[in-house]
Amino acid sequence: LALALTLQAERPQPSHAVAIPSSGTQSPVSSLAQRVMDRMQRTERGPRHNAPAFYSPAGVRLETAEQLLSSRCLLLFEGGIWVWPAVEVGHSRQVLGLHGLTERAVNLTTLSLFPRVLLASDFLTEQEARLIIDRADGHMFKSGVSLKAKDQGKASSEYRTSSQWSFPLYDEGILSLDLRVQQLTRIPMQHAEQIQVLRYHEYEHYTAHHDFFDPGEYQGRDREGGYANNRLATVFFYLNEPAKGGATGFPRAGKLEQPRDFLDCSRGLSVPPQRLAVLLFYSMLPNGEFDQTSLHAGCDVIEGTKWAANFWFWNQMQSRGSNKMAGGPSAAVAR
Repeated sequence: LALALTLQAERPQPSHAVAIPSSGTQSPVSSLAQRVMDRMQRTERGPRHNAPAFYSPAGVRLETAEQLLSSRCLLLFEGGIWVWPAVEVGHSRQVLGLHGLTERAVNLTTLSLFPRVLLASDFLTEQEARLIIDRADGHMFKSGVSLKAKDQGKASSEYRTSSQWSFPLYDEGILSLDLRVQQLTRIPMQHAEQIQVLRYHEYEHYTAHHDFFDPGEYQGRDREGGYANNRLATVFFYLNEPAKGGATGFPRAGKLEQPRDFLDCSRGLSVPPQRLAVLLFYSMLPNGEFDQTSLHAGCDVIEGTKWAANFWFWNQMQSRGSNKMAGGPSAAVAR
């Protein structure tokens, strides 16, 4: 049997053929994924890369030859982790069957290709947003920031003036939300950090920054280990809407040059807070490289208070604990 790979075109034609063993269709296909990469001459892969992996168009990881043969279309990710295809700006898909939202679909809309930014409207429930704010209020403390080697000695307030609090691991009040985020991203919860709740009062902000940690710029980060284990994706919750301001800015959206002023929120893509929505954006490309255009900022709140939360996913498992949620990334369906 043969697996035909196609290139993007109006009438795709097979570009490569790779044999699938006719026996043992239940056997793992991890080695086959690497053989495909070799045939495509994508073999120069450094320490920052995970092993490649096959997925269905709905984001279900395909583990056996039988699963491959039953799928008309396959997606191969060099970085080994599912990344939503952005398609084009304005493209919208419905994600069905998300935990706690089984009676309705969530629209996942592409806002930017570079970086890859998608918005899921009405992802949170009113009760969940209220619970997170109520639990965090009274525990908030001034946010810190991981300083690059060249910025050591500077005050964190030069970059970030918000307050924050981290939810306890597997808090019973948000287990349903944990599972829903896992289903949306198609990334297992073992890859996630604790939820970080954020509060921005008037004229508080976070200057433009990356969520990944470049080992070449941070002290104490092992160059090989730091590349291989890093933040892949951010799920950003909008828990409320301030009266004015508080947008999330992407100053390099559309492959713009590096900004001179990291407080300037007038360029690139600006996403205003949308209550109960979540913003999903990727700090790494599907091939495992850092996406330098993922530079983003929490812009000044002009009037009112902004409540939000970060849910970071890494490209490798973290020490968050065992996955206690039933189901998994394949439990929801996209169309």
